Amino acid sequence: MPQVNHGAVITRFVTLDLPTSHQGMQDTKGDEFTSRMLGAINSMLVEMMAAIARKDYEQRRERQAQGIEKAKAAGKYQGRPVDEDLHKRVTELLGAGLGIRATARHANCSTTTVLRIRDLATV
Repeated sequence: MPQVNHGAVITRFVTLDLPTSHQGMQDTKGDEFTSRMLGAINSMLVEMMAAIARKDYEQRRERQAQGIEKAKAAGKYQGRPVDEDLHKRVTELLGAGLGIRATARHANCSTTTVLRIRDLATV
């Protein structure tokens, strides 16, 4: 059965899509071989599913980037429009001497957005 080791605590989990993990919940009545074999199989299957999910995620991101590149070349993709009001508010708050976090809090945006707007204003 798949396990996660958190120091001294070992957590076992049952996966709905992995029927062999259900068998690991049954008492094997001292049959250590069966228990270890199911554990090994389940660990392998969980790692395989994680690898497939990771590969699928990377392929989707790559295809998305290709689609955006193609749309930009065709002049159909401009990205998200600039929020002029937010830019003005952030610039005013920064000009008033507020820090990055305080500006983000007052403008109701992320610190990354504040930094991006600040950097655009200085260019």
